Amino acid sequence: MALGASAGGYEALQEFIKNLDEAYSKDIAFVITQHLDPTHPTLLKDLLSRYTTLPIKMIYDHQKIEPGVIYICPPNNNLTVNEQQEFILTPPGEKGFPKPSINLFLKSLAKHFDGDIVAIVLSGTGSDGAEGIMAVKNAGGITIAQDPKEAKYSSMPQAAIQTGCVDLVLPVKDIAKNLLKILNIPHTIEKETEKSSLETIFDMLQEKFNVDFTDYKIGTIHRRIERRMAVNNVNSLQEYIEILRNNPQELKLLFKDLIIIVTSFFRDKEFWNILEKHIINQMSESQDNDYRVWVPGCATGEEAYSIAMLLDKITHQMKLHKKITIFATDISEEAIRKARIGIFSKDEVENIDDFYLSNYFRKIDNNKYEIIKEIREKIIFSVHDLIKDPPFLNLDLISCRNLLIYFNSTLQNRIINIFHHSLKENGILFLGKSEAISSLHERFIVLDAKARIFKKDPTYKQTDLSALTYYPKRYRNKIVLTSHQNGQKQESTITKEDVLLKSVVQALLKSIFKNIVIINRNNNIIYIGGNANKYLQFPKGNFSNDILTLINNELKFDIRYLISKVRSESISINKRIRYKESENKVKVQYINIMAIPISNQYCRDCIALIFIESSDEVAIDKDIKIDNKDLQQYINDLETELMLTKEQLQTTIEELETSNEELQSANEELQSANEELQSTNEELETSNEELQSTNEELRTVNEELEIKTQQLREKTNDLENIFRILDFGAVIVDKDLKIKNFTHKANYIFNLSYANLHELITTVGTKVDIGNIRPILEQVIETKKEYGFEVKDKNKIFHIKIVPYIDKNSIHKECKGAIIAIYDVTEYRKKEEMLQNYQKKLLIEQEKLKTIIDESQNIILLANRSRIFLANKKFFTFLGIESLEQLKEKKVYELFEEDSPLFQKVEKKGWMDYLKQHPEEAHEVYLKDKDGNKRIFLAKVSQTSIDKKRIVTLTDVTEMKRKDLLLIQQSKLAAMGEMVANIAHQWRQPLNLLSLLITDLHIEFNNNHLTQDKFEEFYEKSNEIIQNMSKTIDDFRNFFSTNKIKLRFKLKELIEDTKKIVLPSLEQNHIALKENIKDIELIGYKSELMQVLINIINNAKDAIKERKIQNGKIIIYNKNEKEYIFLYVQDNGGGIKPEILDKVFEPYFTTKFKSNGTGLGLYMSKMIMEAMKGDISLENEGDGVKVTLKIPKEVQ
Repeated sequence: MALGASAGGYEALQEFIKNLDEAYSKDIAFVITQHLDPTHPTLLKDLLSRYTTLPIKMIYDHQKIEPGVIYICPPNNNLTVNEQQEFILTPPGEKGFPKPSINLFLKSLAKHFDGDIVAIVLSGTGSDGAEGIMAVKNAGGITIAQDPKEAKYSSMPQAAIQTGCVDLVLPVKDIAKNLLKILNIPHTIEKETEKSSLETIFDMLQEKFNVDFTDYKIGTIHRRIERRMAVNNVNSLQEYIEILRNNPQELKLLFKDLIIIVTSFFRDKEFWNILEKHIINQMSESQDNDYRVWVPGCATGEEAYSIAMLLDKITHQMKLHKKITIFATDISEEAIRKARIGIFSKDEVENIDDFYLSNYFRKIDNNKYEIIKEIREKIIFSVHDLIKDPPFLNLDLISCRNLLIYFNSTLQNRIINIFHHSLKENGILFLGKSEAISSLHERFIVLDAKARIFKKDPTYKQTDLSALTYYPKRYRNKIVLTSHQNGQKQESTITKEDVLLKSVVQALLKSIFKNIVIINRNNNIIYIGGNANKYLQFPKGNFSNDILTLINNELKFDIRYLISKVRSESISINKRIRYKESENKVKVQYINIMAIPISNQYCRDCIALIFIESSDEVAIDKDIKIDNKDLQQYINDLETELMLTKEQLQTTIEELETSNEELQSANEELQSANEELQSTNEELETSNEELQSTNEELRTVNEELEIKTQQLREKTNDLENIFRILDFGAVIVDKDLKIKNFTHKANYIFNLSYANLHELITTVGTKVDIGNIRPILEQVIETKKEYGFEVKDKNKIFHIKIVPYIDKNSIHKECKGAIIAIYDVTEYRKKEEMLQNYQKKLLIEQEKLKTIIDESQNIILLANRSRIFLANKKFFTFLGIESLEQLKEKKVYELFEEDSPLFQKVEKKGWMDYLKQHPEEAHEVYLKDKDGNKRIFLAKVSQTSIDKKRIVTLTDVTEMKRKDLLLIQQSKLAAMGEMVANIAHQWRQPLNLLSLLITDLHIEFNNNHLTQDKFEEFYEKSNEIIQNMSKTIDDFRNFFSTNKIKLRFKLKELIEDTKKIVLPSLEQNHIALKENIKDIELIGYKSELMQVLINIINNAKDAIKERKIQNGKIIIYNKNEKEYIFLYVQDNGGGIKPEILDKVFEPYFTTKFKSNGTGLGLYMSKMIMEAMKGDISLENEGDGVKVTLKIPKEVQ
């Protein structure tokens, strides 16, 4: 059981599973194919599991199908089944098509599961599932659609219903309940003991559709009727017959089910290559210019089109000019209508080779393909019943694939006889791979047993002529049918008298009137009954079924008389006839021959000849005498026969006399005409010489005409090809406004087909309201001036342009009609409107841009290497000039001062290319203003699309530079204050020690205990303390030195020097400083890095101190990479609020109290790191902040 759904499908599936009777679901495998988001896993399994105890499984590739399980197709996969009844998952095809494809899955089910399928289409957008429903229906499955009124999205169920192949339309909650009833209905037909019910159904079908299903395989008939009984929820055949009587629509649906329509392009593809080889051999041996094919049971035309494409390919390859005619026939009018259109879906053509698809199909939209006109013209589609209608003759090929499998053996053998009779001597028969017929090998030679390709055996002679003739087994009767609309009986019921008379006639036909021959209006035998064939003879030579050719010579005279009498007087007559059967023995037999005229809808002007044998017969030997009694009887019979003969002779004489008079009259007319002819002959002889002269001229003209005709064909072909590729529609009308020609795209507006040629354009229906077009056409034809107007549909805009059709070969350039050109300008108008809006916006934006450029504080130039083309107001104001001419064509770089930093990197002439290649660098140049003041500018160059011109932007950063220096100085001063505080703290202890040493020295001196040794000790200690204090001063001086020198130093050295400055303050605040440094050598500006580190450590100290963190700690560690080292400083000071984390590097932003911070520390640190081509970043980690310094191993 397959359930297909899309948008809104979850609600429908939930309702279905809720109402499912699980006790009766153990023998059913449920498969859900829903269009799902391909980028996310589905929760459908978990959601549906709430409503059932049945196991729900996601499908995987080559999974065996088990009953009692609900399967779900995973997202972004297409699903099919194979012959081993396993699931096959494949990647989705083209983008834009739903996946999984419900059509694809249902078609594979129809192929491998025969009729044991139930297909259900639920809520969804689009039309996926409609073609699959048709395939399941043709395979004998049951098809159901959710009621569109109930569906959340009705497009999918509506599309399925519109195919005409849906058995039930129900709300979801009723589907499961009705489904189990359908699946559990017993097979009642096979248990039916009486055949009368089935015969009644056959009679109904014969009456309604004139199709006799008597010789179809009864098993197939049973299954199809059972399926319709299941859909209608009835348990007995009698109940179903009542439904058929009261509901003509159900009879139509049953008929549609019984005529199985299953076909595809190039079915069993490997066999077509074999067929191609045999056709090539056949054509090579044949000299015929025609190649005739018959495709009986062509369904919707795929097989016929396949043969047409194959034959076209072969004839082109062999360079043959054969006229190919293909007769494609089927019993279904609906199938023939679809076949004639020649339009197929993407799924229907998916297995066709690229050669055929590209050469013989035209893509008309995303999902439709049309057979080209040249192929369609080779095929004649018609409704034809293979069983009873006359066959086509003189055929080169018959392709009848998988049709005979639906007939019983008797009918199969008759059809094979017909095929043998219809084919030429070297004709080919192409059958389906499942068709095995016992009588086939008697009449045909096997060309390829596996591919089921045969050749007519010309040595086989048809002896059973009845095998070529259709003898009906049932006739249309007055079956009681009730109109579906008003319940009135369409025809009167069969009365008791009708039944009685019918029984009497049948009894007479079985006994007295059993020897019967029925002939049609052409005297051809159409039926032989009983032993009537003993009165017939079969002469040698060409076969004819004319009664006067086949009747025994002894009876020919009398039969001719009887037929003539019945035809002339329209009466029934009876005649007793004597004839002898043997030449050696005189055997006199008496026969009563009744000739009865018959005329009805099936047999007009027919005659029934009934041969009634008499028991009176006398056998007389030539050497034996007969007695008087027998002799008298014999004489009486001869006299009677003589009297009848005289009567016939008299009739013949009268007819001859009448004919004589008519001939005499005709003779006189002929004599008169002869005299006129003699006179005319003389005139003709005179004219003959003129004609001979004219004939010579005509030959010359004819040759010219043939050349012109060929040129006209080529021009016509050119015109058709031009028409085919035009991207607009066109209709050509004559002066009377009748359609002469049109292109396919004219159907944008009109409902046109080739049947509309030579009709008035005003009588053709339109898809869009274009008003009264007649006066416009008449005006254009009269004035020879074109006219145009636009019309709108729902979502489309069409421009209709009508131009005069001028005959340029006429002297006055006469107007012979008009051409209606139809352009789909929807997208053009949309783009035009968008363009107008864009133009308006562009003008506004241009004005804004001009204002912005002119008001900009930057100098903006449009220039190339040679000159300046445009400049904004700021440029003129800065230089104090009014126009560019005053510059005397100076180049841009000539405006820059010689000592500009930019010129230290690059030569003057190449500065513009250099700036374009290094946009990330800050390029400083100096310019003097009108007062001679030198200003600092940042230069930037960007490329334009205008003739290799470039935009030069000069930003005045003089004030910014001054402020940056001030910021650096402020930062230095802040750091200097910190350093002074640290020095004061560090000097406190040494100074205390010096004070103690001096006090000790003073005491020792006063007490006269000062010795030389003690004085030396005092000197050494004092000098050491003073040296340490002096080093602190040197560190301070080096740190604040303005003379920046690139140094080679160790990372650990940098950390140790930093610690000397910050450690006293940290210890004072009980904050531990830990380090884990992998030492590495660096080349750069050590003091600048120290400034950054001191700032980061001080920020960490302030955060710990401000939040009063116990056991405060700061950890420094590093990671070394190829070109950079990463130095990390992490604290446990509580971190920074996430909402302000991205603002901490902005100038003057601080998280401290105003009295405790300037907001410049991190800003300056970032400037220092970026100047070194490094970076600084900050993030919350653990219970504090982690700062990362990205330091180049060698600063460039």
